[in-house]
Amino acid sequence: MKILKSVLSLIWTKNKASKKNKIKLLGKDNKIFIFDDKNENLLSKEDRINGIKISVLGDGNIIRISKNVVLTGCSLVIIGNNNFFEIGDGLIEDTSFIIQKSNDSQLVIASGIFIGSAKFLIEEPCW
Repeated sequence: MKILKSVLSLIWTKNKASKKNKIKLLGKDNKIFIFDDKNENLLSKEDRINGIKISVLGDGNIIRISKNVVLTGCSLVIIGNNNFFEIGDGLIEDTSFIIQKSNDSQLVIASGIFIGSAKFLIEEPCW
């Protein structure tokens, strides 16, 4: 159990020297939260989340990531306004989450999930 807690505690760090897993927020009122059953912490641009690169271009986007998820080689890109993204507990590897050309969209990955390799894309149709 101690090993599992140690691994899970490595999920988010404040490692300003690392360029890997950088958070890029361009726009107004974009927020990233790390949460567990008891707390929710707002991250800054200087914070890092191990295993996922995050890039946001737009306004009013909200990202929530469980403190107990294990991420490896993942990326999240949001281009648009007022979108919501959440990942619960689980193991996610080599996965891209993309919300582009979209406003007011939601992508929620529930707890207890394993994703080995995938690409999730939300895009408004251009009829």
